[in-house]
Amino acid sequence: MGLFKDIKFPELPGSSRTSDKTDYVKSAEPQQSAKTETVLPAEPQQSAKTDTVLPVEPQQNAKTETVNTAEPEVTSNPEKDGLETRLKVAGDPVSSGTLSSATSFGTGFTNFSDSGADSNYYHNSIVDMLTIAMRKDASDIHLTVGLPPLYRIRGELVKISDKKLTMKDTMEYSRVIMPDIMRGILEEKGEADFSYAIPGVARYRVNIYKQRKSYAAAIRVIRPKIPTLEELGLPDILKDISLKKSGLFLVTGPTGSGKSTTLAAMMRYINENKNCHMITIEDPIEYVHQHGEAMVNQREVNDDTLSFSNALRAALREDPDVILVGEMRDFETISTAITASETGHFVMSTLHTSSAAQTIDRVIDVFPPHQQQQIRTQLASVIEGVLAQRLIRTADGSQRIAAIELMVANDAIRNIIREGKTYQINTVMQTGIKQDMIPMDYYIASLVKRNLLSYRQGMENAFDVEVFKRYMTTN
Repeated sequence: MGLFKDIKFPELPGSSRTSDKTDYVKSAEPQQSAKTETVLPAEPQQSAKTDTVLPVEPQQNAKTETVNTAEPEVTSNPEKDGLETRLKVAGDPVSSGTLSSATSFGTGFTNFSDSGADSNYYHNSIVDMLTIAMRKDASDIHLTVGLPPLYRIRGELVKISDKKLTMKDTMEYSRVIMPDIMRGILEEKGEADFSYAIPGVARYRVNIYKQRKSYAAAIRVIRPKIPTLEELGLPDILKDISLKKSGLFLVTGPTGSGKSTTLAAMMRYINENKNCHMITIEDPIEYVHQHGEAMVNQREVNDDTLSFSNALRAALREDPDVILVGEMRDFETISTAITASETGHFVMSTLHTSSAAQTIDRVIDVFPPHQQQQIRTQLASVIEGVLAQRLIRTADGSQRIAAIELMVANDAIRNIIREGKTYQINTVMQTGIKQDMIPMDYYIASLVKRNLLSYRQGMENAFDVEVFKRYMTTN
């Protein structure tokens, strides 16, 4: 807790607090204005300039137009890198942490938005929180009832205050950053994914979900600058793969392992070096690509299209050269991605698998048994490579570094896939290091030799400890 010990959480103002209802536009563009309904206080205390429309009935709330700046209200000392920054997190007048009967979860956001919460206060508070997360190099922010806001920094969860969030806090934080279209999805499905942007700071991938009759949020920080392949320390062979005219390339790994960042770096390389049309299908859009050598169109599920599979089918009629699919989640998406690869498109996507061999098995196992031999043949002909990665904290604890496994498709790999002998992939990779193959244990051993990881870390993260030891004794 030492890093954030000076952060304090002031309570909401008492009797002078106004009651605002705000719908914010969530996009990469700066916010222009937000419509608010404000109960007029007996003595005006707001310094903001407002245009007030007289209410139809004296008891109705007056409607005001308030200009909201996109810049977050953060008071910090730059020389101290924000260590003394004071986050403004709203307190809850319902000290018990429960909601009143007028705020039942049966109607969710609709009732809560009518409960008189100070939307501007919560909005400014979460903007501060997200801005500081970027400055502290946090990868994620977590909001849940009964705990203070948490940052994930270098893989560890760090409390940023002793002030615990209430049910009211998490609902309001969710409401003020959520697009209107996603509120119905959240109530229907219990979770919703969308992107949020603070101009000049960063973009954020947000997941709001229900848990134990309350709302929680997991927010991923997306750095504004798209890194290069060199900056990520990835092998040069990925440049050659990126410029393929057709085929399928998969980046795999657990959640939070940097798959999206790796694909963004490959997209950047294509955009800088190839005249082509690139289409991305994401849920939500994470890195924003500008037009460069390539024309880039980005589509977001639930905003621009109904689903990955719908957008992927439509993409075949949109004259793309490169298609990025944020995640191959289901049978239809995987099937269409393979078809697109066969018909002259270069397709890139992700899966939640830990190795190249497991990735091939996962793709094939999605299909019913009577189709699997046909899919093996198709996959063997279109696969260009699989990059599996995970993030490991360095020996000095200062950062996390990617450990990777790279399978590059050659004749031996294609034959193994076609014949259903994926258990032999690791052996082929171990004997194909000179042909740009990178076994995971080989790469981890190289990190240990460069003193980026300790020997103990190498043993803990190796797929096969004996193979790792052998790599440690060879050049």
